[in-house]
Amino acid sequence: TWLDGNVYLTSPMVEGGYVAAESASFSAGINDIMDDMGGMPGLWTLALRESDDPASWLASFAMRDDNVKVTEVEHIHGEEHLHVVHMKGKMTNVAVTVDSANVIRSVVMSMDQPGSDDPFTMPFTDKIRIVDAQPAVSFDAGDRTKYDSMDAFFASTMGDAMAEEAEVELAGNAAPDFTLKQMGGGEVTLSALKGEVVVLDFWATWCGPCRRGLPALNEFAAWAKEEGLPVRVYAVNIWDGDSVEESLKKVEPFWSEAKYHVPVLLGGGDEKLPESYGIKGIPTTIIVAADGTVSEKSVGYSDEYFDSLKESVRKAMGEG
Repeated sequence: TWLDGNVYLTSPMVEGGYVAAESASFSAGINDIMDDMGGMPGLWTLALRESDDPASWLASFAMRDDNVKVTEVEHIHGEEHLHVVHMKGKMTNVAVTVDSANVIRSVVMSMDQPGSDDPFTMPFTDKIRIVDAQPAVSFDAGDRTKYDSMDAFFASTMGDAMAEEAEVELAGNAAPDFTLKQMGGGEVTLSALKGEVVVLDFWATWCGPCRRGLPALNEFAAWAKEEGLPVRVYAVNIWDGDSVEESLKKVEPFWSEAKYHVPVLLGGGDEKLPESYGIKGIPTTIIVAADGTVSEKSVGYSDEYFDSLKESVRKAMGEG
């Protein structure tokens, strides 16, 4: 809720709390609140209404890609006159279809995949609802507890002991063990992989920054295999369902369409897994050294993800 220059965020995951922040606009406030969790990409419906700066709303169409540019406007003459605005960023291509009344009909994003001529395509369907009058906007905090950050907000659900455990520095300590089902069959136990460096990328299908990082993860896994390095790379799916079966329904078609080759571990329904690694935002990448200790933990996605993975793995192998 955005009201009187303040954004208020609640979640069914934290029934007794809320986060509040001063903000000049709704989308800016949401991004500020979510900043410690990688931001909230794709708020183009808000950005278009709030910003006179074309660069701001162009970036919002492309999951906060600040380098996106308009490359072409295609005119389609059929039963109705449509315009398709084509945009291109560092990794993303976006096609926005607008009708003669300047109403957005659809937004389709595609992402280039290293080593493949077929981009991964992701449609966003615009839903329009016409109302007779603007609904009244209000927010009643009631007896909810106010939190200053999303970290504190979600940590409150774990209790004091779990919250403290989540803040424990993992680097240099033994990686929490797990046994997870692998998509396609079989199981993987982390402790059984000692002797090899293990890269764990925690992600979800709904996570925009995760989607942007997966092509680089796939490229890195292919590079490590070509180099003959003793490295295992896994995309660990979490928060996509309350069970392995529910997660699999979302992950399997997504992975198949994207044509990724990185093995997927299904963490659906395993609440202890993200807690044990102190995961509050995704993507989170964990590098486990050959002796089973955590070498490095990083949160979020950047354009240097591929190169940073190389550097982190070399460090874990004792080369850096």
